Amino acid sequence: MSMSASEEFRSLIKDVRHRAPDATETLFLFEATAECPEALDLLCEAACLVRDEEMAGRTEVEAAFNSVVPCYLEPLCQYCPYWRSPDKAALSIDEILEGVRFLREESEIRQFHLSGGSMPGGRDCGVIDIVEAIRHAGYDDMDIVVNCGASFSDAGLARLKELDVKRIFSVFETTNPDVFRQVKPGDDLEEKMAFAHRIAATGMEVGSGIMAGLGPAETKYPDYVKALFDLKSLEQLSCVYVSKFRHANHIPLNDHPECSADEGRALIALTRLVLRDTHIRAAAGWDRTTHHLAAEAGAGSITIPKSFSSGSDHWPA
Repeated sequence: MSMSASEEFRSLIKDVRHRAPDATETLFLFEATAECPEALDLLCEAACLVRDEEMAGRTEVEAAFNSVVPCYLEPLCQYCPYWRSPDKAALSIDEILEGVRFLREESEIRQFHLSGGSMPGGRDCGVIDIVEAIRHAGYDDMDIVVNCGASFSDAGLARLKELDVKRIFSVFETTNPDVFRQVKPGDDLEEKMAFAHRIAATGMEVGSGIMAGLGPAETKYPDYVKALFDLKSLEQLSCVYVSKFRHANHIPLNDHPECSADEGRALIALTRLVLRDTHIRAAAGWDRTTHHLAAEAGAGSITIPKSFSSGSDHWPA
């Protein structure tokens, strides 16, 4: 393990404080952090400085409504622990409305996301009904974000635009086609890419996500670089979340190694340096003991202080 960063690395870190690295430079920065803790720390420090400059005055505070609709992918994604139990229940519209009421009347939070499963083929899985109910209940001052897969036709997206939805996610986790097919056998990468472009065409903001540690070790850095520059090509991209692969009950990938915090930190830092003025937040795999590491790597422009799930301890009294 190299204990000190090379002069080439130090010189490039100074440069990327003021400009985004290209694909070759991004791969070099990834590889340089693999065996050098000092290089990783310098990378994270640069990413935080870029975040503080690029995102000044643009932070968002957001609540989360989890599992608002079931997932209809067959089979389910290999890394995903949700919807594997027959007892799993989606939040009802009444529960969601009660949560929105709580946010409006008992908090300062005026933005929330609705996350849930995916309905293949562009068929609405019930999210439009939820958003309509929220607006019909008079919550017109709340910013709504939707993360439920490629579950909407062009007409459905137009309706969400009419309902003043702020941002819709099309999440890839990986853009390596072979890895995508292996870990997301019920999903379609080309459909997800097309969905992101369809969201942008409406004028709504596009969100996406990538997962650290999901693919094979021998191609992980080139895969990360490909994903970052595929994301950079998307119009209207406003937010990327970075997950970190971890083991969970009943998932098929429990023989795959969990992602280290350091690898996750490197991915967050380089996501910040490549995408610069995009919101970046830590998602699944970052728990209470590691969440600060994500913020110290350049995430943190969106915070999620309140979460609602069916049967959750987080549900307000």
